[in-house]
Amino acid sequence: TGLVRHTYASPKIDSGTGDVVPYRPTATIKDGRGGEDVWAGVDILVSANQGPTAQCTVSPGVGIAGVTSFVFNASGSSDPEGEPLTYSWDFDEDGTPDGDEALETHVFVEVGTFDVVLTVTDSRDAPDDATCRVNVSTDPGNQAPLALIATGLRICAATCTLQFDGSLSLDPEGTELTHRWAISLDDVVCQSDPSCPIGFTCESQTCVARVTGERVNILFQTPGTYSVVLTVTDEGGESDDVGPQEIRVLQSGTIIVSEPEFGLPGNGSDGPPPNSSLQRPRGLCGFGVVTSFVGSLFGLTAMSIARRRNRRRSTRMGG
Repeated sequence: TGLVRHTYASPKIDSGTGDVVPYRPTATIKDGRGGEDVWAGVDILVSANQGPTAQCTVSPGVGIAGVTSFVFNASGSSDPEGEPLTYSWDFDEDGTPDGDEALETHVFVEVGTFDVVLTVTDSRDAPDDATCRVNVSTDPGNQAPLALIATGLRICAATCTLQFDGSLSLDPEGTELTHRWAISLDDVVCQSDPSCPIGFTCESQTCVARVTGERVNILFQTPGTYSVVLTVTDEGGESDDVGPQEIRVLQSGTIIVSEPEFGLPGNGSDGPPPNSSLQRPRGLCGFGVVTSFVGSLFGLTAMSIARRRNRRRSTRMGG
């Protein structure tokens, strides 16, 4: 017929030089009376198929046996001629395909280091391989939480109430924490509960108050130096503690001109934590006390002046 289709399976190689040389197809044309002519054709250069390039990525590279779902991605693979690719994954190194998508997930149930093999093939069955390595370990188990105290006032005059805030404590797994507070009076060696302030019990000759809660308010009625320790425990039983943090309770009526500053123990900051909304306990502290004190002095001075005027008037009347 006048139209012929042909597919060249391979390039033409010169046996002498080994170079790729063109094909030159020919056609013989005949008429019905025995006449014919030969068409010399044109040069057709057929190049060899360029194989694809396999590329494999995995996320994460490290995980826990039976837990972590590793994501394998072959979308970075390519073919020079733009031919479509097929994919084959071998997760267990046994040579048998375990997946055929560009994106695959796999959970390893055993511990060890695994070399996952990706094979990509173009439409002419030219293959290429790439390897992704993953490290699979045992479950590290429950991680201990971190205890933190966000403090307000650390000094007050008896009787006063201070709030202690443990809400900044955290757990790596995000489980709920139990907050336990221990407040001890360092200045008293007790023998029994009656020798301790109200709300405190005698433990190993130390007056101790124990309370639970993320935020707690403690009433201090007895002057002295107190130590505060916070212990947080997660749902798995792991715990952490912070402290002791020193609290000073002064004698009743003591005028405290300046207040101690906010800060997290050990955070190197002299100011309040960023975005802090801590409740500052009310007490005999700060500018209000100074103002009251100055007002009292002014009142006493006014009373003294009035008394002197009254005595002068009495003297004049008596004279």
